[in-house]
Amino acid sequence: MMAKEYIIKFDHIEIPYVFEVDMDVEKNVDKERGAMGTLQQFFLAGGAKRVWSFTTRPLPYSKAEGIEEHLYANGYEVDFWYDLLQEEGEGDVTIPVVVELDDFSRAEYPDRDTGEWRDDYIEMAFTVEEK
Repeated sequence: MMAKEYIIKFDHIEIPYVFEVDMDVEKNVDKERGAMGTLQQFFLAGGAKRVWSFTTRPLPYSKAEGIEEHLYANGYEVDFWYDLLQEEGEGDVTIPVVVELDDFSRAEYPDRDTGEWRDDYIEMAFTVEEK
């Protein structure tokens, strides 16, 4: 049985075969020790930001290249849509994000249509940080 595949989009481009998702909250705080040695935290402007990490199953090179070119053309700043945001009650919204392409590596994988093994597939991994 295969793991659930998620749907994410950068602008209007759907990123297929996303199967690994991690979400974290990054706090924008300044920490310092007071005169008595107590730790003090000051929340800076912007507050907390969500950070997601996504990994795809291998994609055909042409699809992966199109995604990478779109990110590059937009300075890796895009609008982000994620199907679980709807399930979590946020509705059908997009979030302005900065995307980091963590992995863009070749993988040998059977073609989804013919079943033949091909070496022109790409595994992609992204880190997506809310602006």
